Amino acid sequence: MGFRRTPAEIAEIQQTLSDVEFVGGESLSVDFLTRPEIVRALLPAELSYEQAREELMRVVQRLESGGAPLDESLALWERGEELATVCQRWLDGAKAKIDAARTPASPD
Repeated sequence: MGFRRTPAEIAEIQQTLSDVEFVGGESLSVDFLTRPEIVRALLPAELSYEQAREELMRVVQRLESGGAPLDESLALWERGEELATVCQRWLDGAKAKIDAARTPASPD
C-alpha cells in the first residue's frame, strides 16, 4: 500500500522541494526532482494502465533523447521495465476477462 497523489499534489511537492535551500545556498535541482526514484515515491502505488503507459512513454522519450548520465539512464531503464510489467499485467487481465466471457458456460 502506498501513498496516492494527484498530479497537482505531485507538482506542489516538487515545487516545494525545489524552493528548499540547503546550508551553503544550494537547492534541489530539477534533475533531482525528476529522477525516477523520486517521482516513484510521489506516485500512487497502484497505477492504472493509462498512467503506467503514459509514464512509460515519457521514460522512453527521455532515454531516446540521450544526454542523461549513465546512472540516470539505468534508473530510467529499470523504471521502464517496471512500467512495462504493470502494463502487461493489465493487458493480461483484460485478455483473461475477454476469454472468460467468450467461453460458453457449461450446462449444469
